[in-house]
Amino acid sequence: MIILRDRIPHFKLTKPQKLSVADMKKKASSSSTTMAFQRGDRVEISSIEEGFEGSYYTANIIARLSKKEYIIQYRTLLKEDGFGPLREVVSADQIQPLPPQIPVTGFSLGDAVDAYEKDGWWAGKIRFIKTGLMVLGFLPKDKVQALLRVRS
Repeated sequence: MIILRDRIPHFKLTKPQKLSVADMKKKASSSSTTMAFQRGDRVEISSIEEGFEGSYYTANIIARLSKKEYIIQYRTLLKEDGFGPLREVVSADQIQPLPPQIPVTGFSLGDAVDAYEKDGWWAGKIRFIKTGLMVLGFLPKDKVQALLRVRS
């Protein structure tokens, strides 16, 4: 089952880039608009992994390493061995607060939404709606990639 939510743009979605750890550190040190998060805060992490651009995963802050780096623990992603939640060091630029829970009565063509699938939220736009069906185009390429069956 896929869940939809309104896309609350905390940050601009930008064209994903493949960055080395050194590039991420440099980019983080040049940014002046990052928030400070505390141990235990529940947040969303924007993926920079190839094939996962435009997706967000819920995590908890484990520790702050510096102004620009945090250790996080995902709430839905597991380590490669499948035992225990995955932990990573991420740039502060990848972290955003959880969006507010806003009840939605319906969606319209062109609405920016997030679709919850495969343990994360994927940003997209509604491209087609018909009774019981909805087609999403996922960002950043905005190509149609999902046909959703929606309960009426």
